[in-house]
Amino acid sequence: MAVDNSRLESDSLQLLKSLGELPKPVLKPFFIVISGLPGTGKSFVGRELSLKLPVVHVESDSCRKLLFEKPKYSGNESNYLFRAIRNVIESLLSKRIPVILDATNLLERNREALNRIAKEQKVKFILAHISAPAEIVKKRLQAREKGKQTSDADWKVYKKLALTEDKIKSQHFEIDTSSDITPVVDNIVRAALQQDKDTGEMEKQLDIKVKTGSIQKTRADAVVVGIFEGIKRPRGVLSTINKSLGGAVTKLIRDGEVKGKISEVTTIHTLGRITADRLIMIGLGKKSELNEDKIRIATASVCQALQGKGIKKVVITPLGADTGKISIQAAANAMAEGAALGLYTFRKHITSGNDKNTLEQLTIMDRSHAAMAAMQAAVDEGIIFANATNSARDMVNEPANYMTPLKMAEEARRVADENKLDITVLEREEMEKLGMGALLAVAQGSHEPPKFIILKYNGTAGKNIDLALVGKSITFDSGGISIKPSEGMGDMKGDMAGGASVIAAMSAIAKLKPKINIVAIAAATENLPGGKAFKPADVLTAMNGKTIEVISTDAEGRLTLADAICYANKLGAKRIVDIATLTGGCVVALGNVATGAFTNNQPLLDKVMEASAQTGDKIWQLPTFEEYKEQNKSDVADIKNSGGREASPITAALFVGEFAGDTPWVHLDIAGTSDLSKPRGYYGTKFATGVPTRTLIRLALSLAGSDRAEK
Repeated sequence: MAVDNSRLESDSLQLLKSLGELPKPVLKPFFIVISGLPGTGKSFVGRELSLKLPVVHVESDSCRKLLFEKPKYSGNESNYLFRAIRNVIESLLSKRIPVILDATNLLERNREALNRIAKEQKVKFILAHISAPAEIVKKRLQAREKGKQTSDADWKVYKKLALTEDKIKSQHFEIDTSSDITPVVDNIVRAALQQDKDTGEMEKQLDIKVKTGSIQKTRADAVVVGIFEGIKRPRGVLSTINKSLGGAVTKLIRDGEVKGKISEVTTIHTLGRITADRLIMIGLGKKSELNEDKIRIATASVCQALQGKGIKKVVITPLGADTGKISIQAAANAMAEGAALGLYTFRKHITSGNDKNTLEQLTIMDRSHAAMAAMQAAVDEGIIFANATNSARDMVNEPANYMTPLKMAEEARRVADENKLDITVLEREEMEKLGMGALLAVAQGSHEPPKFIILKYNGTAGKNIDLALVGKSITFDSGGISIKPSEGMGDMKGDMAGGASVIAAMSAIAKLKPKINIVAIAAATENLPGGKAFKPADVLTAMNGKTIEVISTDAEGRLTLADAICYANKLGAKRIVDIATLTGGCVVALGNVATGAFTNNQPLLDKVMEASAQTGDKIWQLPTFEEYKEQNKSDVADIKNSGGREASPITAALFVGEFAGDTPWVHLDIAGTSDLSKPRGYYGTKFATGVPTRTLIRLALSLAGSDRAEK
């Protein structure tokens, strides 16, 4: 039956009016429209969210009553309803009112049109698939099949959900309506408030490009030139600028005000003597010690120094490229990385005082036309590396009530969707079937369900897995029954830094397209005390059948890694690299400067260390002598999960290595390097570093060679 468009328009207007007073057309606060699953929408009504956002409930049944009760509509009610709701959403977007929508059918039918409108109006539109947890869905389906009471409406929704959940391309949020749903709703809203992570907030703020030209004749707020430590007089382009400035640079060098030490920033206001408003000299340190990491540090330092000073556009020479030690492409790559890493901030939960006076454009300028294409490609790669690292930093910096196992799985889904990766997220029931007793023991103390995340990148036509990246993903570690001291416990929100690094690395790997097949695994869970929590002296059985005596529930990360590595072996991975904030002992041994490395295969570790040398991530190999294994022997099981305080990083690594078996394996303990207590180098803020995301990306490229997979 044809739709009466005049009636549709009238009904849509009536539906819009029924929503009540609308928020003003600004980007914040958000106007939330919820429609769809029976029971979930009602839980939002009257809910006072911690973000103080207005909530309006649009439920399918109430919409039907409003539109169809008087007079009775005889056509396709569902189709008419969705068209009416779509009109409402279009009206809201056209008024620049941001919308978060939960309506699976509407979402799939109208995604492109609504996204287009939102883009035209420059307003945020989030598609959120809100469902009950998979366990509840399955139980209700089973109850229906057994003839128990479940309404037809509920059954249809749950059946559709069970059949289509993996195919839905929206962000997915689970809600158990029997418990407090406020944190879940807050997560949905924060997803809307957050900038797209893959391009990254940093990339949106800072446009990094290359250009041919003369730096002394360029219009800019500032031009930046590198200067080496110990230089007696300006050389090259700096010499030319110095003449225009009446010898000012020479005088500063002679008077000792400019020393050229690494990261030293000196500003000279040009007062119209050259086209740019300012000359900035950035110290590169000793010429004999110049490398790509020094260039990253210098670029980050100068960008940080210029931030917030009204400087928008900066032109910079390719630092160090005139020395013959570093190619112009390598310099451009390092500069892009350094700038993007150095200007990273995490202000997501700060509601005021955000300084909009930020650096907007960084142009790397050289006279050579021939080098431009290669330089731009190098810059693009540097941005990809940095954005992936900053994405990992975002995940690690999140409070644990936002970066739950579910949210970590959602982030992995976003990475998969945007980069065309294969993703599987195993639920508790599937882990039980696989015999993941070690992981599930850690998870049983928390109400948050565990998520076993598997991301796959296929760079070749073969089915083999050339490399498995396994990241420890404890989204909060209280220590469990062996509880940690309260002081500093909040830092344990970052105990999933290994998982964050492997998920983030996969986004970059997918963009760079190396000819290699890679799987990333993150076994996400919390480690909390509770009535069902695992206990010291428990005996657990890992996926490979090996039994484990629990000495300490605070040695939980290695238990989750055990099952994750077993799964990687089950997939047939040729090589395994695991990354974990595993031991405080590694911090005692190496501080926050170097990551501890352990292996059963020296050639693989050599590859990892070569990759880290290129990225500036410092790694130090520690021994794995057979004698250390004695500390892990148990009287009641095959192995125990703690070998004591002595040589704890080594015994912990050897425990993990037991589950790798004969597969070439490297363990990276990033307990000291995953975050910083104060800024350092190109890490312009304290907290998360994203280590070793860039090393993992570089390792993938190295193992694949220089070829790229065909698109």
